Amino acid sequence: MTRSLPPEIIEIILNNLSLRELVIASVVCRAWTPLISRLLYQSINIYSVKQYTSLLFGLQANQERVSDKEYNGYHVRRIILYSANIMLDNVELAELKELCPMITLFDYRKDIFLTDEYLCEFTPGWSNLEELPIWHEDEGNIWVNRIGKRLTTISAYYDELSFLHSPGNSIDQPLFANLVHLFLDVSFSSTPISIEWMEALHCHAPLLTSLELDYISSEIGSGSLNNWKPAERLGILKWHIDNYIDPVWYKYLSRKYPNVYDLSISIGNEDEFDEDFTDDPSTNLTQERHLGPASYRRLILDMITSYSHLTKLRIKSQTKWSSYLDYFPWRDLADWLSSKGNKIQCLDWFLGSLWEIGFSPRELDAFRSGLSSIRPLGNLNLLKELSYDVPEQLEGGILDLSLGKMTLHNMTHLKLEFSFSLNWKAWKKINLDNILDSCPNLKTLAVKGLYPEINDDGDNKPTNTHSALVSLFIQELAITNMDYLSDLLQRCPLVTKFLWSNSIVVCKQQSDNTEAIMETPIKIDIPGRIFSQLSIGRIHYTICGEDNDDLELVSTLSIRESAKSFDQWTTYTDEDWKQRSEETKVKTRGLEINCRYADRMEFSTRYVW
Repeated sequence: MTRSLPPEIIEIILNNLSLRELVIASVVCRAWTPLISRLLYQSINIYSVKQYTSLLFGLQANQERVSDKEYNGYHVRRIILYSANIMLDNVELAELKELCPMITLFDYRKDIFLTDEYLCEFTPGWSNLEELPIWHEDEGNIWVNRIGKRLTTISAYYDELSFLHSPGNSIDQPLFANLVHLFLDVSFSSTPISIEWMEALHCHAPLLTSLELDYISSEIGSGSLNNWKPAERLGILKWHIDNYIDPVWYKYLSRKYPNVYDLSISIGNEDEFDEDFTDDPSTNLTQERHLGPASYRRLILDMITSYSHLTKLRIKSQTKWSSYLDYFPWRDLADWLSSKGNKIQCLDWFLGSLWEIGFSPRELDAFRSGLSSIRPLGNLNLLKELSYDVPEQLEGGILDLSLGKMTLHNMTHLKLEFSFSLNWKAWKKINLDNILDSCPNLKTLAVKGLYPEINDDGDNKPTNTHSALVSLFIQELAITNMDYLSDLLQRCPLVTKFLWSNSIVVCKQQSDNTEAIMETPIKIDIPGRIFSQLSIGRIHYTICGEDNDDLELVSTLSIRESAKSFDQWTTYTDEDWKQRSEETKVKTRGLEINCRYADRMEFSTRYVW
């Protein structure tokens, strides 16, 4: 039958197989080998230095014995690095360019923090590159003319593109004709960004639909609203603001992008550069252009509510300065979200850093009471996606959700963060089973900071099957029942992505042999489950009732895959922890997972989320 099908149709069919199934299919028919090799090497994820070294060795060996354009490296289009330990210099990057000349994307995973030590030269070479990462190094901006017209995604510093609005720079032909997404870091810029520059940007990038500006501060500059044209294609706008900016920008944003449907506003910094949002006028603003708190709040609120197509809204506070409370309209925005005048279907609401602002005990109680009264979930029944850091006093909707007193048929993605900095015992009554019962169509559930009460008599044990959940992410979970996660996963038979991180397993002491108890591995038993991804990171293990309160880290993970012959066990060990344990003679603790098989595994003693 396959002889009658064209190769293009066979490739489409094979493209729906998992990596494991593709490897099996590669030995079925010699004619399939080129097709399967192309699919196997099209997109590669690298998780360790050892894996990266093995990949280069394999590509070199294959290139030496296979004809041009048929070797495996020629088929590689995307490489994503999942470890900051993989650090390349320009020589190693040039070697990779030679082995994989057709790459369109080479980058680290988005949540990995990179410093200047990771900078590498991306040009010359890789003429097919479509996405330029932030860690490229090119002092002469050679990449602009060489690959600028091909790029669909650019991550760059503002200084690299500041020339767009400069004397003598013509706009006869767009420099970035295919650019769709732009991430621009404005921090430490030598020249301030201006509204005139923004206009020039859209002339050079006419197809731009997503714009993300990072670290906007009082040094951003200003501009005039006299000569501007609406950018109707742009639908995704993300701004990270870390200080007072010229109010003209809020007016400009609301008029320039009338069709924004996805808006993200992040405020303040998590690091030592976080500055107080004071009443003093900024150095580049006159007294007349500096607004007071009430006018500033109204301007921001008017900008957000002016987007008539807005369906996704993300609000995040990362500052610990109380002055930000005066200048940003948290309460007014929450009231608007609870009204019937908005179309928000996806909401991210994180004010967690505000809980850590320093007050006297009396001021702190009043502040927490006021912050807890800010309730943006009045239209909870309409939401499809919700990410929310839960205040100390449970909002009515979240309380009903945790008690199983309401049903959210529209909810498909839910992320709840219960603040550890508060009285964590308040969260012990939160029942994860009730949350699942309240969201029958939920596909993704992420929970942080949950401390469920689990009785030995079997109470709180999951009962009803949840037939929609596919992804389960749990962080900062404290459990005393070793079967809790096994029962939870058994209740959700379609879960194929599971992350468990930064959690504590408390083992009750049932004998005087403490050493034997500590050597007993934690077990998750789901023998029929097929996982596409398993991520385990920084799991602590201790014994209840011991005088020593130290928490031991789980340092080895054993996977028993029943789909393999002889029920093969595979053990993963964190290399950094292995070296530390050998030096300090610390005993290892283990975790065992019994499943059918797992396509992708991540295990670390470090923080994962």
